[in-house]
Amino acid sequence: MTNIAEEFLKNNPDLEKIEFIYVDFNGIPRGKYAAPKTLIKAFDGGLKMPISSYVLDVWGDNPKGTGLVMSGDGDAICRPVISSLAVTPWSTRKTAQCLVSMENGDGEAIYADPRQILSSVLERFQKLNLKPVIAPEMEFYLVDKQLQKNGHPQMPIIPGTNRRYEDVQLLNLNEMDDFESFFALVEKSAHS
Repeated sequence: MTNIAEEFLKNNPDLEKIEFIYVDFNGIPRGKYAAPKTLIKAFDGGLKMPISSYVLDVWGDNPKGTGLVMSGDGDAICRPVISSLAVTPWSTRKTAQCLVSMENGDGEAIYADPRQILSSVLERFQKLNLKPVIAPEMEFYLVDKQLQKNGHPQMPIIPGTNRRYEDVQLLNLNEMDDFESFFALVEKSAHS
């Protein structure tokens, strides 16, 4: 595993930091920034973070009764998710990101790790010979790349026109037709 980290650092010698990221129970990304050489430490099992951080509330506090807040707040080993390791071209500093999952000293997944919870749910689907499918409703998230003067998002321009929607018409089929080419593109990419 160290070879993966060493190869990544060799291919990206100008990196200034690595962001190690996991998502807590509330869907809030958490983690830490570290020097690039920490990537090798992480792949060797030397990167640790508090177990209780999985169950922080939305204000960042440790709620009582989770079974994860202990005396001295125990740490867990953060294992890199290899497929997530990537350079972030949008960062102002030369940065890479890597998702991590936590495990205890015996190599067992921390039960509060959302990645492990999802994995166990997928295993149950597989045992039932079922395949979960998601259906995001993209039409609820269409906004213009150009923000309003106050920095807020604005309704998109209708393709092929200079006209912008003024308000949302929930489940309006005409609006769906206006963006048919976009939805076809999204559908095509989802199946490839």
